[in-house]
Amino acid sequence: MTLVASVLALVGVVVMFDAAVTVGYLAGNLLALVMTVLIATMIVIIRRHRAISMLPASCLSAFAWEVAVLPLAHPFGVTGPELAMLALFRTTQFGLGLMLMTLGSRLISATRASLLGNLE
Repeated sequence: MTLVASVLALVGVVVMFDAAVTVGYLAGNLLALVMTVLIATMIVIIRRHRAISMLPASCLSAFAWEVAVLPLAHPFGVTGPELAMLALFRTTQFGLGLMLMTLGSRLISATRASLLGNLE
């Protein structure tokens, strides 16, 4: 069943990637590919070292990315409601999701954890 879900996920990625290449979003797709490889690597590392809590490392990575993308950001171009939505995204969608992925990856297979991440 996991293999079937993996193949279906791959077919979905191919369809999305092909459509974006024809429109001209190759750079964004390559960044998404890099992110996917890095998340998969994180899941494998978490599974390999189950006895060690990786939650501090995942939190540190989230803060490191904020620093990394700061030169590309326009922080003063955000209005009050947009700032509230960004804060909500950061704490719930990104922060809570990353925390649950980090904690849950220790308990299920790496393949299933990766598929759950793709499902999100």
